Amino acid sequence: IPLGNGQKIRGYRSSDLILDEFDSIDEEIMEKVVMGFTSTTSDPIHRVKEMARLKKMKELGINFNNIDFSGNKTIISGTAGYSFKHFYRYWKRYKDIIESKGNKKRITQILGDNFSDKFNWKDYCIMRFSYDLMPEGFMDEVSIERAKATMHIGTFRSEYSGVFIDDSEGFFRRTLIESCVTKKPILINNESITFNP
Repeated sequence: IPLGNGQKIRGYRSSDLILDEFDSIDEEIMEKVVMGFTSTTSDPIHRVKEMARLKKMKELGINFNNIDFSGNKTIISGTAGYSFKHFYRYWKRYKDIIESKGNKKRITQILGDNFSDKFNWKDYCIMRFSYDLMPEGFMDEVSIERAKATMHIGTFRSEYSGVFIDDSEGFFRRTLIESCVTKKPILINNESITFNP
């Protein structure tokens, strides 16, 4: 996939995809390129044959409830960032899906009509690891106290507690900086222009 700056992304299908430091991955590349790696099963021909076999078993009235066809897995992880960025939107969507407990009316409010009977709210999970919830001795207490003393409280909560923050507290707020950058290239005199913080 050409990126416009002479670079390309190449991929391969994946049954288990781990996206660490998710907040720093370009959202467009992640959604249009990387997430597609998991859309094909790890052994598609075998899966097609198994699905045909299960369909026939169903026609014959044979019970197949104990067969597990859990799909490919995608794990997104990393430091919680700002609540106006894509990691927060994914976290919020997952949280809403989980809290729906499969209620179709609630799922429709979250996803619109963009789901089928195969959609399962139990396929979603959120795990938050905060420094103060770790077993005693797991984290270096001196480093934690140093970070508390020297880091901005929002950055500390984001980095060490897994809490999304609304904005920075600097002279120039992060929301202001983000509003002054191009989300998509601007075309001026047939020249594509982008700028970022």
